[in-house]
Amino acid sequence: METRREILAVLALCTEKQRSKIKAILRKLKIRLLPQLPHGIAEAFSLIRPSDCIGWFSAAGIPC
Repeated sequence: METRREILAVLALCTEKQRSKIKAILRKLKIRLLPQLPHGIAEAFSLIRPSDCIGWFSAAGIPC
């Protein structure tokens, strides 16, 4: 049984990798102004593939 701390550490790792990918996409889209941000975030989320999520969980030690 995993402790709460271990579970939170795994989730933090996954969200860190997700945040990193979203930031990279926003840079590629050249999102620089606040009014552009909602569209940029929507675009970034649409570019995240199921294989990305599987990779994040696998890297955190969660079998998929």
